[in-house]
Amino acid sequence: MIVLIGEKLEEIKAKPEFHKLDHNDKNRVLEPILKEKERAKNERYIGNLRNQRSEFGDLLTAQLNLMVELATPNEDDDKPKRQFIKQSNIHTSYNKKNWKPKKMWMNI
Repeated sequence: MIVLIGEKLEEIKAKPEFHKLDHNDKNRVLEPILKEKERAKNERYIGNLRNQRSEFGDLLTAQLNLMVELATPNEDDDKPKRQFIKQSNIHTSYNKKNWKPKKMWMNI
């Protein structure tokens, strides 16, 4: 978990939006993630670490959205704002009735 949080911190620091922020805003974005890293270091039980890992995706998404919100000016109200979402929140549906299996044998 600690390695995962470290990797995500480096990914955030590499984003161009992060470089646009001033020092206070950078701390505001990184502080909750650093607290999660410290909490993971102090955690003794693997079950709690698993729960923390599943909740970390939501925290990361929220902090990425905060970073984009702080980095982009509020001039363009007509344009939709860029927003990060978790891949698991994207649901695709398809009609299974249209699916037809291929014949797997040869006609002799």
